[in-house]
Amino acid sequence: LRRPVAGRLIAGGAPRSPRPLAPVAQVCYTTHRSHRKVWISVKRGMSFALSDGFAPVAFVIQGVRMEKRTLSLYIDESGVLDKENPTSRFYLISFVAHNEDDDVAGKVEDFKRGLDSIGIANACFHAGPIIYGNDQFRVLNWDLRRRIFSRMMGLVRRIPFVCTCLEVDKHFCDTTEKVNTKIEEQLVSLIDGHRLDLGSFECVRIYYDCGQKQLTKFLLSFFEKRTHIPVEYAQGATPWKHIFLQVADLVATLRFIELKMRAGLPMTKSEYRFFGGPRRFKHDVLRAIKDHWLN
Repeated sequence: LRRPVAGRLIAGGAPRSPRPLAPVAQVCYTTHRSHRKVWISVKRGMSFALSDGFAPVAFVIQGVRMEKRTLSLYIDESGVLDKENPTSRFYLISFVAHNEDDDVAGKVEDFKRGLDSIGIANACFHAGPIIYGNDQFRVLNWDLRRRIFSRMMGLVRRIPFVCTCLEVDKHFCDTTEKVNTKIEEQLVSLIDGHRLDLGSFECVRIYYDCGQKQLTKFLLSFFEKRTHIPVEYAQGATPWKHIFLQVADLVATLRFIELKMRAGLPMTKSEYRFFGGPRRFKHDVLRAIKDHWLN
């Protein structure tokens, strides 16, 4: 199912193990002109044409073996949703998406062994306390916290995932209701803008601790309704159990710092010491997250 004309068909659901032929499969095709990945639902024997400004080319599916594909979606927050709360100007929701077909167990074990080698066993990574020396990390010196952070950044560079954030600057919102409305609009736009990508999965499993009731309402109301894909909510999801929730926490924290810098706010003393200044933060840290950013 590979033919480099009109649209380039890059995947046809090649089997990992012998399975019965699925009556419906998803075929991924990358356009030449826009380089967008488009997933199309097809049946065995179905003909279809692909075109991206060139002459269309027809394909006939003789048979495609498909495994059930599940997308895991990990969600974390940074800031406070309430407009009247003065502790944070920004409110962010980070989304980290991972295809469960991509096994990361070996890389996660390497990460844990790396933490063991520096004397930190069974630690749950939490970006904010590590950067600012708060909570359970306040007893650790700066150098050790920096080494923990470097281990996590090494893991982020090696594992496959995509991420994005919904973000609101409460400085431009008069009320908490406006903050809620902006988050709702961004969530709908995120889902609608990637409906074709989501359509390649048969199930979406959401990992979220239901911290903000309003966000929980948005997820329940919009996700399954707008994608028509079964959505499962993982019970008892905590960062201790799921490494990608720790990654979502990292994404939210780094994006929060970036938004402050864009708004003209200076780095705090802790941030400056930890990252070595804005230029090193952008080049050494933020770039690794941007490599995974959802377009």
